[in-house]
Amino acid sequence: MDPTKKIWQLIEDNWDNSQTSLASEPEFQTGWYSRDQKLPAITVTGKNEGVLRGGETGFTATHSITGKAMQRWSGFVLVDAVAGTHSDCEGIGVGGDDLNPKLVRQELKQHAQQIIIDTQRTSDFRATAPDGGRDVEDTSDQADVKPVFRHQFQARFIYDKLPNP
Repeated sequence: MDPTKKIWQLIEDNWDNSQTSLASEPEFQTGWYSRDQKLPAITVTGKNEGVLRGGETGFTATHSITGKAMQRWSGFVLVDAVAGTHSDCEGIGVGGDDLNPKLVRQELKQHAQQIIIDTQRTSDFRATAPDGGRDVEDTSDQADVKPVFRHQFQARFIYDKLPNP
């Protein structure tokens, strides 16, 4: 299982654009965003995971059905709610309205986090939860390059790796 793809899929599959001011859904992708891509976007990347309380053996417990050792994994991926620049937010609102990228960033972040909270337990994860976060304004040394407004937070997860029966 790839937690990066599963969190991305979880957000995309449960996205309800009526919870935002956007006329159409943002782009959804794994990997870092690019100024050249279509924005706004939700990106998922930066997986960091390991065995939870694995001790010296690397195993967490004994699987009740097979009697074999199993692992419980814990970690996080980085979710970026990328509004884009002021230019990226022109005409993207319902009715063709221009939107403030700080508002778009906030709405994207809130909705993505709410999806993760609402779907805490899935067939892939024992638990998911949003954690931490920061508003970012990506700038450049070049005067003609406008800042990109985004919010980055961690989507934490726990899942089990079970032995084959």
